[in-house]
Amino acid sequence: MAANYVKRTNPDSLNEETNASDIYTDLNEDSDDDFEEEEGERYSSNRNLNTDITKNEKLQEQLLEIFLEAYSLLDSLDKSKEAESNITFCLYRLEPHEPIREKIVDLLDRLPWRSEAICYYLGRFKNDSFIVEELQNYINKHKVYSWHRANSLWSLYQISGANNTAFICREWLADTRLDWYARMIAARILGKLPGQHSYFMECLQQEQHNSKDDPESSSLLRQELAYSAFQRIKSHNKLLALFRLICTDKSPIMHRLAIYLLQMNKCRVTWDDLKPYHQEMSKLSDLVISVSLSPNAPKICFIYQTLSTMYNVSFSYSNLCLFYGVHYERAVEKLRESVSSYHKSPNAYISTFHQFAHLTLIAFYEYTFPSESGLHDGYASLTDRKVFTASLPNGCETWKELGSMRNRVDHPVDKKTKSHSKKITIEETEFFCKKLNVALQEIFNFWLNSSPASAPTTSIPISTT
Repeated sequence: MAANYVKRTNPDSLNEETNASDIYTDLNEDSDDDFEEEEGERYSSNRNLNTDITKNEKLQEQLLEIFLEAYSLLDSLDKSKEAESNITFCLYRLEPHEPIREKIVDLLDRLPWRSEAICYYLGRFKNDSFIVEELQNYINKHKVYSWHRANSLWSLYQISGANNTAFICREWLADTRLDWYARMIAARILGKLPGQHSYFMECLQQEQHNSKDDPESSSLLRQELAYSAFQRIKSHNKLLALFRLICTDKSPIMHRLAIYLLQMNKCRVTWDDLKPYHQEMSKLSDLVISVSLSPNAPKICFIYQTLSTMYNVSFSYSNLCLFYGVHYERAVEKLRESVSSYHKSPNAYISTFHQFAHLTLIAFYEYTFPSESGLHDGYASLTDRKVFTASLPNGCETWKELGSMRNRVDHPVDKKTKSHSKKITIEETEFFCKKLNVALQEIFNFWLNSSPASAPTTSIPISTT
């Protein structure tokens, strides 16, 4: 039905603009006078304008006809779905028509799942007191769909302005029972008014406290609060206080916001002003460098980042480069491969994590037990030593099990029994990772609390057999 409006358009109208252009061309050919050329231009321009207006009026008439027909079919069992689609199509294209206002308001209750299209259209009735009153009533009485109420509030703001919706916005921001989307819309509207930055910073601090156990639960709301506060702050000290809240937030979304704000021309805070938070922002060091905020932003240790997030390991140091010595880059490479393989192939994950673990154990021995020899005689020679078992009583069997699992991957046929090994399953990998959490925490607790030995100067290729 909606596509038929094209077919109903008079095909002759498609050539009207061309005909008007032809008239202008003929005028040019028949006259050499500059004044007559200017008159021809005005004549052509007016003809084109009239043509556009006429065509738009016809289009609006067709859209209105489609809308009214679709609205009448909403209760039809056979045609209601098509009617919904046609209504949505029209709402994104119709100009405000006063005769259908009541029908549009009625759709708020009848088609809440079409909220975006309905509220978009209602928002076009600028300063319409009837729509304002209806939306206020709807926002007050509707309790089912929080996001639908939020879209309705945004429409009300578009019609009547931020001043007339500020009291609702403050009420919503204070209500922690509301979901993050509704409160984010309230913050966005309130941000249009001056003198709100102190209130936004207060709300931001409260949200950070409320979401400390789940930093991502309201990260987009906190982003909106911080951005709105930034728009109104002029004092350098107040800006620094805001950036402190942003940079110490646990969500990477907030850290990215800090980098975005630092690039704005009106921002009086620089990357160098945020030195106390550089380490917390180090995960985005490549981005900081690429947008030219700093040529030497500190880079986070990938081993520290991965083991702390993926395996819940707690570290007393955030940079493990010194502990791994010459094995660091190779260990990072293998750990990256294991992370990439984790959700793709259990076999590939075990194989690559085993290589990372092998390099880790060599670096561990070189740092904590420098007198041990034969460190490059194979993985099993590292896990079978008495000093290893005595130092890591809780995790030594896990490291040995990793070697056995790796043998199942790289040696699918047992040399002794000639039998085929079982493939590594996802469930087996997930269960083994829980054991790794314990083993990794134990080895790094021992390692990072040991006195350093002389750092090795060469890297010897390790055997993986």
